[in-house]
Amino acid sequence: MGGMMAKRSAFLDIIKEKGAL
Repeated sequence: MGGMMAKRSAFLDIIKEKGAL
């Protein structure tokens, strides 16, 4: 479960970066 949370966090970070672009 912890790993899944980290994966989701990284995914959100990527989306945030795309939005920043």
